[in-house]
Amino acid sequence: FYSVTTAADGSEVKTLINTVVAQEPVTQIVEVGNPVTHVGDDKGQATITEEKPRVVIEEEEIPFTTITRETNQLPKGQSRIVTEGVNGRRSYFYSVTTAADGSEVKTLINTVVAQEPVTQIVEVGNPVTHVGDDKGQATITENKPRVDIQNEEIPFTTITRETNQLPKGQSRIVTEGVNGRRTHFYSVTTAADGSEVKTLVNTVIAQEPVTQIVEVGNPVTHVGDDKGQAAIAEEKPRVDIQNEEIPFTTITRETNQLPKGQSRIVTEGVNGRRSYFYSVTTAADGSEVKTLVNTVVAQEPVTQIVEVGNPVTHVGDDKGQAAIAEEKPKLDLPGQEVPAPVPAGESKELPQKPTPVSNEKKLPETGSRESAWLIATGLMTALTAYKLSKKED
Repeated sequence: FYSVTTAADGSEVKTLINTVVAQEPVTQIVEVGNPVTHVGDDKGQATITEEKPRVVIEEEEIPFTTITRETNQLPKGQSRIVTEGVNGRRSYFYSVTTAADGSEVKTLINTVVAQEPVTQIVEVGNPVTHVGDDKGQATITENKPRVDIQNEEIPFTTITRETNQLPKGQSRIVTEGVNGRRTHFYSVTTAADGSEVKTLVNTVIAQEPVTQIVEVGNPVTHVGDDKGQAAIAEEKPRVDIQNEEIPFTTITRETNQLPKGQSRIVTEGVNGRRSYFYSVTTAADGSEVKTLVNTVVAQEPVTQIVEVGNPVTHVGDDKGQAAIAEEKPKLDLPGQEVPAPVPAGESKELPQKPTPVSNEKKLPETGSRESAWLIATGLMTALTAYKLSKKED
């Protein structure tokens, strides 16, 4: 924290007022599972429980330091405390085990500054005296604002958790709780009537509180049967997951984009996966009992699509041009031979027969053989002419 003032020449003068650890690091405590297993001896006697090391925390006080600075706001020789000094606290973490002879062995694990000391700032009066000018007028003293720092305590919170490492009802502190500290910075000026005007400039959490963690014993108790045999600890079922591959299917389709007999994969097939979830327990005879709980398609298979070439082939004419395949109409006349088509280049007149004239007005007999023959001959002539015109094109 710097106090910045403006000098007579307009330049800024920066003065260090205080340095505060705004947030202390919090030590991370990790627990690693190490359950106690008891194996009976040949006489059925339970082995002695392994002695776990315990943690002992010792505190040491860190004395605060004092900074003295002059001020023209006090009479000469008078002093006042601007910031109250607060001693810090250093914590030593020891691991305590019991030796074979019953004595305790203490080993230092870690050292943590649980609370930084707060420097005490004291102001001592040293007023500036000004010699008057040539007219005897005293210069006006500029009234500088001062900084007033006030600290507020932030109480820590406590978390309690159960453990089977302690007897029932016994507790121990895993992490020592430490109160935090909130610092308020005020700018203090003197009004015309001599009273002080205090303005809050900033608030900073100088130290975060450390949560206290307490473990309370809640051991697992086994009630023996009428023969004094210890009951078997309940065996919790475990989950066994087995995966099965789902083969993909293949779809084949023809395409005229490939030569005949050639193929290509349009979409690559991917096998799927089906997962089976089993609950596995241990029977009285020691064998495992596996029960299917659920089946899930973890990944759907992707169908493989294959294209096989089946191109359309055209027979070319005498000029090498491919003929267009055209569906020809077929004429079927019962009891009448179809005349042969007229060769190209020949002009054959259709046979003409005299049409009998009837005095009676009646519709033509459309079912007669002569009319059918004329219709067939006309169709064949039209088809022949169409072929000739296509060749010339």
